[in-house]
Amino acid sequence: MGKTFEAIEQAKREKDSQKAMAPPQLKERDTDTHPEDPVTLIDTKKKQVLLPTSFEQYQQLKTSLLNRYPDLKHKVIMLVSSSENEGCTTTAVNLARALASDDKIKVLLIDGNLRSSSLHQAFGLDNKNGLSDIIRGDSDTEQAIKKTDIENLFVVTGGKNDGNSASILDSSELKPLLDQLKERFDFVILDAPPVTLYSDSISLCSKVDGVISVVEAEKTRWEVAEGAKEKLKAAGARILGGVLNKRKYHIPQSVYKRL
Repeated sequence: MGKTFEAIEQAKREKDSQKAMAPPQLKERDTDTHPEDPVTLIDTKKKQVLLPTSFEQYQQLKTSLLNRYPDLKHKVIMLVSSSENEGCTTTAVNLARALASDDKIKVLLIDGNLRSSSLHQAFGLDNKNGLSDIIRGDSDTEQAIKKTDIENLFVVTGGKNDGNSASILDSSELKPLLDQLKERFDFVILDAPPVTLYSDSISLCSKVDGVISVVEAEKTRWEVAEGAKEKLKAAGARILGGVLNKRKYHIPQSVYKRL
């Protein structure tokens, strides 16, 4: 109890100190019309810009990934959750944006959640000529690679949904396509469907170089997340780690670091 109280008091002192040292706010007419803001991050479900603190968290995820696995350049990384609405697509989008914030890194983000494609909405892109269209032979790769608002971030959307996504993702054409793309890009991020609902992600394990599991805090049961991980491992997945998403801090985050 004493340690918790001391941490809270220290957090208060730091906050008061920061307020005292903070410069006065500029009036609207005094602000820079071209501020050098960090890369914009978005929540694909709520369709809103995330706060700078969220940007820092994705930057930390990027740094942790690169430091722990220096061999990941020119590799395909699949992001997957155990069930729906755990924030997998949002994490994939913002990890790709964080990676692409380094102008030396060229990133391709692929929508592999063909049953519920949403990357085209997140980036305001046309969903024509997507991944499913390439595999069916209705589109070529160059048509499918779409530019975004970030110079070195590109997207392949899901494409036409004909209700047969399982056969698309299990196609023998997909692995050579991914191999070709990872030679052109420093990172290929693949947003995949939930493990417990469909077999699509399981069939993708043999086609990617690493898997990151996204788990929603205070919602996903440990048994479900662990079961999903075991399914992925049984399919040959190289588990790179997990992201605990939507974590709620019931006391200020700065206090947690001191407990």
